[in-house]
Amino acid sequence: MSRKLSEIIPKNNWPGLRKVGHQLSQMLMPHLSIFIALALMNLIASFGFEALRVFLDSLEYALISYLLPLLIGYTGGKQIEPKRGGTIAGIATIGMILGTNSPQIIGAMIVGPLSVWSYVSIRKHCLQAFKDGYEMLVTNIVAGVMGAIWCLVALFFISPIINTLMERIAILITELIHLNLLPLVSFVIEPLKIFFFNNTINHGVLTPIGLSMVEKTGQSILFLLETNPGPGLGVLLAYYRYGKKKAQTGGAALIHLIGGIHEVYFPYVLMEPRLFIAIICSGMTGTAIFNWFNVGLKNPISPGSLILMVASTPVKELFGLFLGITLSTFVSFAVAQFFLKQKKWEESDLNFEELPVRRNQEITRIIVACDAGIGSSAMGASLLRRSLEQEGSKLIVDYQSVYTLENRQDTLVVVHPQLKQIAEKKVPATQIITIENFLETKILHQRVKEALGISKRIETTSYQVSQQGALLPKIVFLYANQMRGSQTMAIELWSQKAQHYQRIFDFQKEAIQTLNPNRETIYVLSQSLMEKYPELSNLAQKIVVADILQVADFETLLEKGEI
Repeated sequence: MSRKLSEIIPKNNWPGLRKVGHQLSQMLMPHLSIFIALALMNLIASFGFEALRVFLDSLEYALISYLLPLLIGYTGGKQIEPKRGGTIAGIATIGMILGTNSPQIIGAMIVGPLSVWSYVSIRKHCLQAFKDGYEMLVTNIVAGVMGAIWCLVALFFISPIINTLMERIAILITELIHLNLLPLVSFVIEPLKIFFFNNTINHGVLTPIGLSMVEKTGQSILFLLETNPGPGLGVLLAYYRYGKKKAQTGGAALIHLIGGIHEVYFPYVLMEPRLFIAIICSGMTGTAIFNWFNVGLKNPISPGSLILMVASTPVKELFGLFLGITLSTFVSFAVAQFFLKQKKWEESDLNFEELPVRRNQEITRIIVACDAGIGSSAMGASLLRRSLEQEGSKLIVDYQSVYTLENRQDTLVVVHPQLKQIAEKKVPATQIITIENFLETKILHQRVKEALGISKRIETTSYQVSQQGALLPKIVFLYANQMRGSQTMAIELWSQKAQHYQRIFDFQKEAIQTLNPNRETIYVLSQSLMEKYPELSNLAQKIVVADILQVADFETLLEKGEI
C-alpha cells in the first residue's frame, strides 16, 4: 500500500539538524550588509569613478577574504561565550584565512565555535584546580592558549581539508553545469527550504562556492538557486485562485516577490504536502533556464528580493533572469493548481490550535518567533503591533529567533507549528501559541487576545443589551471538532459589516455537539457542515453559506432588512 507524502515526512523535522543550520545561518546573516556595500561601490565605480575602480579589486578581496570570515568567526564564538568567545574565535579564524587563498566562510563557521567550545570546557576544569581569586588570570591564559592552538590547527589541518572539500564540491557543481544537470540540485534545495533551512543552504553552502566562481567568471548561477522566487510565487498564486482565498495570499505574494521574505509560502506547502512536487519541478525549470541563458548574479543577495536580483544581474542577462522566474512560476502554479483543485476544502484545513488560557502571570510583551528571526517573524510582529496599537494596547511586540527566546513568564510567544517543540524546550515556563501564517493578521490578533484572556466573547458582552434595555438579536456561528479558528475570524468580519449598517448583534460561536437550539437565535453554518449534519436543517432560523468568511450574503440580508 502506498504511503501518503505527509506520512513519510517526519513531524519533528530533525530538530538537531535545524539547530545546527540555525547557528550557521546566525553567524553569517548579521554581516550580509558587506555584500550590499560591495554592490554599491561597484555601481559607483561603473559610472566612471576611476579612483575607486583602482582600489576596488583589492578592497573586495580584503572584505570577502579577511573581514567577512573574521566577523563570522567572531560572531560564532560570541554566541557560545559572550565575554571572550569572540576574541578566541577571531584568533582561530586567522589561521583559516592564512591557510588558503579563497574566502573561508565555511571554515570560519567551523573553527570559530569549535575553538570557543573547547575553551569553555577546559576552563571549567582549570578553575577547579586553582584557588579563588585567580579566575581572571586563569581565564585569560586559557583563552590565549586555546586561541593559539586552534589558530595552528586551522592553519595546518582544517584549512587543507576545507580546501579539498570545496574543490570537490566545486568540481561536482561544475560537472553538473557542463552536463546540463544542475537542475537536479532542486531535489535537495527546495524541500529543505520548506523546513526553514533556506538561510543555511544559501549562505552556508551556495555562497562560499559561488564566491569562488565569481573570482573566475564575474558571476555565479549558484546565487539564484535558493533565491529564485518562482516556486513560492506559483504556489501562492495557486492558493489565491483555487484555495478559497482562506489566507491573505495576495499580500503574501507581494511580500515574497518584492520583499524577498520567502518564509511566507512555507506554511502553504506544509498544509498540502503534495505541493513539494510543484516546487521541485519549478526549481528545476528555473535553474535550467538560468543555466541555458548563462544567467548569474555578481554577488549574493539577501533577502531574495526581485529588486536586488535585478540590481545584481548584468543588463545583457536580464531577459534570461525574467524568463527563468516567469517559467518557474508558471510550472509551480500549474502543478499546484492541479492538486488544489482536487482538494476538498473544509474548515478544519485552517488547523488553528486552541490552547488553554493562563492568567497566573501578567503578560507584558509578545514575541513572534521564526527560525532565523529576521524574516516572517519581523513581518508578523509589525502587523500584530499595528493591530494592537489601534486598540490602545501598550504591550511590547517584538520578533526574534526561536533559538534566542528567554524563558520568562511575562512573555507570550507566537511560533509556527513546525517550531513549537523547539520553543517548548527552549522556554518551558513561557506561554506559547501557534499559527500557520503570521500574515493572517485578524486571526493572529484574535489568537493573541484569547491567550491574554481578552477574547471576543468577553468583548461582545457589552452589546448583548441595547440602550433601550431590549435583548439584541443573537447570531451564533456553529463549529465541529474543536475547529473554531474560522468562526472567530468570521465574528470579526460580520460585526464590522453590521457596524457599517449601524446594526448591533450579539455574535457568539458554539459547538454542534453542545447545541441547544433556540427559536430566537440565528445560526450560521457552512454548506459542508449542513451536509455532514443533516439534522441542522430543523433549526428555526439559520443562514447557510458556502464560506462563513465571506460576508456578501449577510450584507444582502442587511440591505433587504430581512435580519
